[in-house]
Amino acid sequence: KRIRFALRIVRRLAGWMNWSFNVYPLLRPSLNNIYAKIRDADRNRPWALVAINLAIQRDLDWARAHIETLPGVIMLRELEWSLAEADTTAFCDASFNGMGFWLPLSNQGFVFRLPSTASEEWITFWEALCVASAIGYLSNLYQKSRIVIYSDNQNTVDMFSSLHALPKYNEILKFSSDCLINRQLQLRVVHINGADNVVADSLSRLNFTKAIHHSSGLSIDHFEPPRDALGAVQL
Repeated sequence: KRIRFALRIVRRLAGWMNWSFNVYPLLRPSLNNIYAKIRDADRNRPWALVAINLAIQRDLDWARAHIETLPGVIMLRELEWSLAEADTTAFCDASFNGMGFWLPLSNQGFVFRLPSTASEEWITFWEALCVASAIGYLSNLYQKSRIVIYSDNQNTVDMFSSLHALPKYNEILKFSSDCLINRQLQLRVVHINGADNVVADSLSRLNFTKAIHHSSGLSIDHFEPPRDALGAVQL
């Protein structure tokens, strides 16, 4: 049976949850599907019924599961730190050929070749998925650490800074939040000029000779994007 609530009630729920993000900021993706429903609803009819679809139910269950285990206190020192204090960094990029991220500390490059059907309208998705892939990889290596990821795609930087995005990106954000929460990681995604992102750009274009030229001794391996971040997208 489909669950429906009045638009006014849905807005109230969103308001309560938004307030809780002062303590649980990494749970912001739990509202992205709700926000999409509110935008689509008739704003002039506050008692119009809004269908709570499966995506919204899963998002709310996801938030509830984390709230039940997370501490209810956030320290300011966990939010305020400089780029120089990062324990590790990664550079990410995507093109119509593939995705690539570079870890300068270990001089490792990772590449995923995109299908030939990859289109221009999906470039931000690939850019964001590349960042999530780097987060997933680093979360297996680090705990209670600070991570900085550089991207030359401003939309991706904004998405990870706010954790607010359209529904098609939401599984990427939820996966990333899971990694950060489970490993107690702190993340900053920072914009970088394309000219300063040559290694990751070359990896994403599968131009390995150029990547090695700009980072001598670079080792290059294949990576698989995290399935939990793909949502309905098939690769």
